[in-house]
Amino acid sequence: MASTFTTRQKVTTGIGKLFGGSSTEEVYLQFVPGIVLDVVVNSNSAAYTTIRDLNSVIAKSHVSNDVEQDSVNKTRYYPLMRGMVDVPTKGDPVLLCTFGGVNYYLGPLATMNNPNFNMDHLDIQNYNLGGTGGKVSIKDRMKISKNFTTVGVRRLQKLFNPDLDGEQKVINEVHGDLIYEGRHGNSIRIGSRDVNPYIMISNGRNPSNIVESNSDGSIFAMLNNGTIRQHFNQDAKIENDEVVINPFQLAGDTVEESEGEPPKRLIGGDNYNYDYMDDQLLLNSKKITLNSKTENTTISSFQNTILGAGNELKIITNHSTTIESSNIYLGEQAKEQKEPLVLGNQLKIVLDEMLGLIESLKMTGCVAGLSGPIDPISIQKMTTLKNKLSNPKFWSEYHFIEDNGQKA
Repeated sequence: MASTFTTRQKVTTGIGKLFGGSSTEEVYLQFVPGIVLDVVVNSNSAAYTTIRDLNSVIAKSHVSNDVEQDSVNKTRYYPLMRGMVDVPTKGDPVLLCTFGGVNYYLGPLATMNNPNFNMDHLDIQNYNLGGTGGKVSIKDRMKISKNFTTVGVRRLQKLFNPDLDGEQKVINEVHGDLIYEGRHGNSIRIGSRDVNPYIMISNGRNPSNIVESNSDGSIFAMLNNGTIRQHFNQDAKIENDEVVINPFQLAGDTVEESEGEPPKRLIGGDNYNYDYMDDQLLLNSKKITLNSKTENTTISSFQNTILGAGNELKIITNHSTTIESSNIYLGEQAKEQKEPLVLGNQLKIVLDEMLGLIESLKMTGCVAGLSGPIDPISIQKMTTLKNKLSNPKFWSEYHFIEDNGQKA
């Protein structure tokens, strides 16, 4: 069992006694320290017996009145909290307790304040880290799973931000955030700058980094006040073997120009406001996939919707593509030059009338002052041309534009 009674020395003094005496008294420990020996993370785990065992651990208590401590106290313990479980790994130190005859655990404990792994100081006498000369590995002596990789991941910190915490604030008195840290460089931060809240979800952070950055594998930020660059003012890169500040920039604008190609079109030129300071979201990763399994994907903006790419922009559909707009310009300069698209039906009408007019022409300077008909060869050519207009090749079979007139 976990919660247990133990004894302690009790020093007593009394009136009339020349010297104080001592005795023992029982003390009830609701939570006792222990070490995890096995973990159930799925139905294939060695200690799995029923579905109730998921996320449970086999642990050994460091406090017990049992004589056969090593054999008796290797007991199963369940997560104490219902909705949130930080599942330990083998060798993790935990707190063990018993309520209503059911054994529970809390932890893992941060004995070294390390998000990756913390050794059990109460079991350190069994580590023999100085070496035994045998074949037992350090992992085995520390009871760590062979499949668990220990990494020197640094704790996340909250550095003073002069742009967002206020210039008059004391640098060494920044208030802390609520932070959930995984074992291998992922985290959720729920915090604030001054009174302005923010949430950051980071994954794939470099183990040596102490703050989230846009160099993380993926970053999702919900910001209430301040620019993206102000929130990520620690973004840096290696340049000529030196660390230099690397302010946030749209990925499409980081593509280098190729020799002989037209000048690069900047997506973030006049189209993107890097100085925007109000509520905004940032989703930054190597690849992003938005997928609607059965219904629509809707992207809506009160002002502009801007799509940019450093290479190609492709729109692929199995059926039709409709672009509904008051005006459509192909190329930024089209707004100034206003070279209109041709309406195929209207062009056909004009060409039909033109050919009809040519057919009705009479030749002048003929006998008796009357013009004769056009020569048969020319008539044959015009007939051929009219036949071509009956099924014009300049009509696209796949792409269409709307007629002129007032938009509905």
